[in-house]
Amino acid sequence: FKALETKEEDDDTQWLTYWVIFAYFNMLEYFVDFILSYFSYYFFVKLFFFLWLAHGNGSVKVYKAVIRPIFLKIEGPLDKAVAGMPNTKTLEKAAETVTSAVGNAAHNETNPKNE
Repeated sequence: FKALETKEEDDDTQWLTYWVIFAYFNMLEYFVDFILSYFSYYFFVKLFFFLWLAHGNGSVKVYKAVIRPIFLKIEGPLDKAVAGMPNTKTLEKAAETVTSAVGNAAHNETNPKNE
């Protein structure tokens, strides 16, 4: 979403919007697939919808009409949630600590100290 809202307009905007819509469509479809599968032409409609998104500039239209207004409403809470997440360096340090502790425990288990 942030990449789509930059001031620079270049040719990747259409493909970014396509993949954002594709992802949300797949999430939605996951929950309602059992209902949609009863419609005999659903898969053909889905195929033509995605072709229109990719080649008919439909992805930009759907993004601006549906997805962008939703994201603008929840942008603040999303930014706060992402800011509260640990960064990559913190996760790497935690992984190293756990790996070191497991290695030390395994070493101590195989080489017990004589008392």
